[in-house]
Amino acid sequence: MNELDDRRVLGALEFFSAASGARLRSPLQVHGAGLELQRNAGGLYVIRQAAGLQHHGIEFFAAPDTPAAETQSFELEVRDPQRAHAARRLSLRLPRPSQATPGNTSLLEPVRVPLLPARSFRGGPDWALLHARVLRSDDHRPVANALLSLQTQVGGARSCDALTDGDGEALLCVTGVAPVLPGEGANAALSREFTAQVTVVVDSEVADPAALPDPDRIASRRTAGAAGV
Repeated sequence: MNELDDRRVLGALEFFSAASGARLRSPLQVHGAGLELQRNAGGLYVIRQAAGLQHHGIEFFAAPDTPAAETQSFELEVRDPQRAHAARRLSLRLPRPSQATPGNTSLLEPVRVPLLPARSFRGGPDWALLHARVLRSDDHRPVANALLSLQTQVGGARSCDALTDGDGEALLCVTGVAPVLPGEGANAALSREFTAQVTVVVDSEVADPAALPDPDRIASRRTAGAAGV
């Protein structure tokens, strides 16, 4: 007996390594209340159904007018069983728009979600890696879920953010740095070192080690000057 299941999917999620930029091909643990997700052969997580949007799955020629695009919010949790990337939360707004807009993709393109490297992440042979630990200044206890970012003036360098774990430790990865760099000054020798600045953002919303952070929310709350950041 053959069964035909014709449905219009609501979009897809593409998880990629913030350190390398490559799509993550190994299976991840992705859960979202009110969402039915299915991983396909290409490593995308297809949104098959969403609470309140059942009628969107049966309309093929044009998406329903209600609810309006991106007016429904769903919270997801993502974990890497290999523990190479930090677990995170993210907020997904549905339904996806039928047409792309500046800074936003359409229904026909996957939503790209970066996963930050965990301290066990293995970088490339020519990467610069900085192992960092964040401690409280008063009692020297480790700070969990702090968002770290690295800036350097080295040309061609590319870095990604990192989150501290329950021990306050994080791994910052820098790619694109030549193995030998010119030293400073007219007569300076070549060097394998460079200067970098690390910014640490602590958000009281996710200060508990048991909390699952959303790095995008931490960054936006810092930009907005929210209390507790």
